[in-house]
Amino acid sequence: NWHGQFPVSRLMLWSLPWHFLGRALLHDLLPLQDGINQSEQDIQLGIRKWMDPTVIYNRNAVSENFMRIFDARRTGAKVKLTAEGMKEGFKLQDGPAPAVIALAMEHLQLMIAKFHDLSGTPNLQQLLELRQLPGADTLQAYWQALTPELRQEGRAVEGFLRDVATMHK
Repeated sequence: NWHGQFPVSRLMLWSLPWHFLGRALLHDLLPLQDGINQSEQDIQLGIRKWMDPTVIYNRNAVSENFMRIFDARRTGAKVKLTAEGMKEGFKLQDGPAPAVIALAMEHLQLMIAKFHDLSGTPNLQQLLELRQLPGADTLQAYWQALTPELRQEGRAVEGFLRDVATMHK
């Protein structure tokens, strides 16, 4: 190697003294992302339990064959019970209350909004909206839209590319 450097360059967007390669920019958001994923799974499970309810059968009133083939999700079911007093043959257990699912969805929306706020996504969205044909004031508007976090990340990338360019030339 003619440049006298190691043949690798280190891209470190979040520099920490005790981490050789730095830390991922979104490292602090991992617990929040786990909470979002868990809430989404809980909502899906609640809807699935509501749409496909648990069925409790009375063995004295319905046959084994009926227990195997009965689908609680199908509409218009016709059930023949045994003549023994016409007891209730089966009972559908409701899933979670719809109000609980609505609260979970509201909580999920709050967590997603917090995630976007902490991750700086609105800043990037604002920059993406500025992409247009170059005009006289485009660069000025683009520069004003940069937040301190985005400027720091840009400087880290510039330092990384400077090392790569030195090795390449």
